Amino acid sequence: MKSKIQQDLKGRMGYHVYYYSMHGEYHVMTLLIDNNNPCKVIYSILDQGYVDERNLDFEDIDTKFLSLAQKFWKNKNQNAKIIYMWKIKQK
Repeated sequence: MKSKIQQDLKGRMGYHVYYYSMHGEYHVMTLLIDNNNPCKVIYSILDQGYVDERNLDFEDIDTKFLSLAQKFWKNKNQNAKIIYMWKIKQK
């Protein structure tokens, strides 16, 4: 996931907004990437109740997604390991 987003961020400062589905293809969350300072990219994962992770270091994004998927596997749905992501906007 990290490498795909890095390709998208290259040379494009600002905020980048993505939707992604992790929980059996029906639960959608928002991923906000703050690339205003390319030396210190941060991100937030926003959701209507399951996840509220803000201002995290982009370097650790793959680890965070793995831990969220494992949490969903344990508590909710074995299909959580399937992640779909699409970009909504760059501003």
